[in-house]
Amino acid sequence: LKFSLVQKYQYHDMKKLIGMDENNVRNIPTIWAFDDLYTAKIHGFQTAKNYYKRSSAKQYVKDIQTPTLIIHALDDPFMSKEILPSKNELSQSITLEVYDHGGHVGFVSGNLLNPQYWLEERIVEYFKHIRNDSNILQQKEYHL
Repeated sequence: LKFSLVQKYQYHDMKKLIGMDENNVRNIPTIWAFDDLYTAKIHGFQTAKNYYKRSSAKQYVKDIQTPTLIIHALDDPFMSKEILPSKNELSQSITLEVYDHGGHVGFVSGNLLNPQYWLEERIVEYFKHIRNDSNILQQKEYHL
């Protein structure tokens, strides 16, 4: 991200836009700091915290009525467990599954010679369950 931002200095007056010269960009220590110093500012948010809060889907999950599967890995380097909605923030239509491993949308198990991409398998399994659950199909109309 820092490299990409430094490249923008060649084409735009980034110092004027974000108030930081390119040498300081190279020293940004974390993604949160990057979002606070660049992403939030460039998109009209006051801070990274404000950007995360206003851009997050978390505020809408309580209103979801369609059966929905949310899968999260605790070892995701970008999305810590603190971002997870609490039980009272979820609608009854949501299944939240939290796994110890999966990284950031990796969800690979097995080994180097025989990787198993289990995310795809879990999604298919979920939809088969939804299709076969007659209570859900009677409550709402779905075209699967």
